[in-house]
Amino acid sequence: MNTKNTQEAKRRLAAMPGSVTLAMGCASERIATQLKEQGLKCKASDARLWQRLADAICILYIHRCMTECQMNQGRQKLLKRIAKGCSQNDKDVQPRERL
Repeated sequence: MNTKNTQEAKRRLAAMPGSVTLAMGCASERIATQLKEQGLKCKASDARLWQRLADAICILYIHRCMTECQMNQGRQKLLKRIAKGCSQNDKDVQPRERL
């Protein structure tokens, strides 16, 4: 993704308060970094766990231990779990998937 597209994506995300959007994959930024950029707070131990889970899903898919559908289901479940564990000025955060 080029810089112009990245900036546009960040601008669109900023217009969606109360939601968390994450890119998950081998080449994605760390989950803690993405959450921080969106102004979300979480425990460091939670962020490390979520990153390990996201990496595990990716590795299982790469090694053909799960289908693409299973990978997407796993990422959706993880995204919901992350949304529950995050806070944005003491407001509930809703999961929002980024492709």
